[in-house]
Amino acid sequence: MISTARAVLHVERHISYNIVVNGFHQSCVQYINQRWRQKRGLTANPNTFGPLTNLPDYTFKDGRPTPLGIRQKARLDKQRDYAVCKNYQISRRGRFCC
Repeated sequence: MISTARAVLHVERHISYNIVVNGFHQSCVQYINQRWRQKRGLTANPNTFGPLTNLPDYTFKDGRPTPLGIRQKARLDKQRDYAVCKNYQISRRGRFCC
């Protein structure tokens, strides 16, 4: 029978590593403390919003606009559809959106 060792390493208040070692391999998983992120008003997933996801990958020196990436265009379309749907729901209730 193979024995397995587990340990949780707390690096900072908001980052923990779960380390599992057995006879064949070892693995390390990083967990994000969701309560810490929620208290500070951050998103649950740090990769869903920010300059790396929202800004273009490059810029032209002469100031021309850069084309949207495939995922960026899909994300903008999804947000636009959600906003249109939400405005329609609000207007049906008799309230007006600013």
